[in-house]
Amino acid sequence: MSAAEITGLPHSREAEEAVLGAVLINPDVYDEVAAFLQPRDFYLIRLRWIWEAYTRLKEKRIPIDFLTVAETLDDMGRLEEIGGPAFLTALLNQVPTTLHAEHYGRIVLAHSQRRRLLTAANTIANLAYDQSVEIEQVMTGADKALREAQDAATARENINIGQVLSGVYDYAVERSKNPGKVWGMSTGFPDWDKLTGGLHRGQTTILSAPPGMGKTTLVMQVARNVAAKHGVVVHELEMDKRDLGIKTYAAECGITTGEIHSGRIPASKWEKMVEVLENFEYPRSKMVINDTPGITTSQLRANIARLSRQMDIGLLVVDYVNLLTDHDTRDENENTALKLRRLRDIAREFNLALLTIQSMTKEGMDDSTAP
Repeated sequence: MSAAEITGLPHSREAEEAVLGAVLINPDVYDEVAAFLQPRDFYLIRLRWIWEAYTRLKEKRIPIDFLTVAETLDDMGRLEEIGGPAFLTALLNQVPTTLHAEHYGRIVLAHSQRRRLLTAANTIANLAYDQSVEIEQVMTGADKALREAQDAATARENINIGQVLSGVYDYAVERSKNPGKVWGMSTGFPDWDKLTGGLHRGQTTILSAPPGMGKTTLVMQVARNVAAKHGVVVHELEMDKRDLGIKTYAAECGITTGEIHSGRIPASKWEKMVEVLENFEYPRSKMVINDTPGITTSQLRANIARLSRQMDIGLLVVDYVNLLTDHDTRDENENTALKLRRLRDIAREFNLALLTIQSMTKEGMDDSTAP
């Protein structure tokens, strides 16, 4: 990249003028471009004001033409600042063809997204250099800045319901070639699979029960079953990997954790222990465990992003939501809701099934107002 190319922020004056001129010539193209383009996407201020004028006219159901745009800009106190009516006339000469208005708009949007990423990078750099800010706050702030920058890039456009149903039809045809009661990843529990069809990529399953009911043991059994065919990542926040291993071993072998700790394991169980070990070793089991305590959802996401380049992750297990350390508000219920939303976003972003545990408090169990 040459020095000339990096002296200014990314933008294209030609594309910005072309999309504005295209709307002046053919106002019908405004709707197709406005579906994804906003005033903030224009880098040049006077061009941004013109798009704002278009938007005001549309909101008032007033036709967009040379005179109405000039009058609206005058009401905004911006007409002279953009260069007067002469500048609007000049825009008409900047349009190769109105047929390519959407393409011009896409160029404007792409440059806008690049500028937002640069702003996020600057925010992250400032946070990283500020030694007075705790590293947890730095990570949270960096994640927030990057997510805000990505919002426009990941926004989904409207799609005709016919196209959606066409995709569903193709999916139904494909499924009919190999019909079955389980169309997702089997949990290994027939009743569970019968109700849900298994675990599904992009979807979230929350397991909630009173303390001491064996939630961790259950999800580890599910993880073991899924890991026979799919990659599984377990983020264990409640205990370290050794304790989790002891608990899993005990459940698989039909012995108690106390027997493992004391060394008083029945002679008849040693063969089973070897069998369990073989079943959990790679490549029979494609499961990895991370027991880093006190992490945030942004740190969890970073680990998933790294692992997704090394393996096809079918299932993510998080034990459990309440131990993630995101603290955006003082209200714990709001914090929990935010954590779950971010975990759901991770599941959709990386196209994996999410199985997570959420604690159930005594107050929640005794609440007679609960549905």
